[in-house]
Amino acid sequence: MIQLYRKEHFTAARWAGGTTTQLLILPPDGSYAERTFWVRLSTATVEQARSTFTPLPGIQRELMVLAGSVVLEHRGHHTAALRPYQSDRFDGGWETVSEGVATDLNLMCQNGATGSLTHLPLTAGSETELGAGEQLALYCAAGSCTAVCRGELIELRPGDLLYTDEACLLRAAADADLVAARFALPADAGQKRVHRGGDAHV
Repeated sequence: MIQLYRKEHFTAARWAGGTTTQLLILPPDGSYAERTFWVRLSTATVEQARSTFTPLPGIQRELMVLAGSVVLEHRGHHTAALRPYQSDRFDGGWETVSEGVATDLNLMCQNGATGSLTHLPLTAGSETELGAGEQLALYCAAGSCTAVCRGELIELRPGDLLYTDEACLLRAAADADLVAARFALPADAGQKRVHRGGDAHV
């Protein structure tokens, strides 16, 4: 499986503190509005210096800053100060306040799905191998590179997303920054119904 989504494929929507863009949702017919999904990957801009995340009970979240900086205060839990390509994992049901202006990448998992975000810095002339057999979404945050998947050459430019479970070789002609979202769906994902999770947004 190799699916490429160009930046032009995505549509940004407004939220109270800025904009948000859905990059990937699984299953493909899942709905964020109805909370019927296993995995959702999105980017967001935070344009207000201080904003409060609406609780998303039952959803596990990871947020990685792509540009700017933020401080996430999870009241009653921990506080995380994040700069580019640093991330924080937290329960969507926690009371969370964000301070700072930034662009970030958000991974949400629920209903038995798990996932993580990893920064992949590529230097000019480098090659990076990614193994097969895992659900992987590669987001090109800055620069560009070529992904070689099953003999196919795929150029990734800023804002593009490659979703695959094939082995890939990443080649960078110049410095680039990618983020790998790795996730595992429920073992019975083919038969399991998706249940509704939390009832709100950021």
